[in-house]
Amino acid sequence: MISLPHLIDYLAKRKIPFEITDKYCREVRYQINDKVYYGIGFKTDSGSFEIRNPFLKSSNSPKSITTFKTALMKWVYLKASLIFFLTRCMRQNNH
Repeated sequence: MISLPHLIDYLAKRKIPFEITDKYCREVRYQINDKVYYGIGFKTDSGSFEIRNPFLKSSNSPKSITTFKTALMKWVYLKASLIFFLTRCMRQNNH
């Protein structure tokens, strides 16, 4: 669950509904040198994460895809996680 206010604000500024992000992502903590950071993590099929926060677009290794199965189609996510979220937002707004 995403709980840090600055990450929730980031989602709001990007106009990504919290309910969608909460369903597909989680809050991740990562460390670079001695400093700890937080971001929104989108898990890939290999177990790595695409990570976003207001200051960073990153991922950890190994790079991989994320697949989603829906009743109508199979989604394949390569790199542009925001495109995925925007598509989900558009679908939600159309229903």
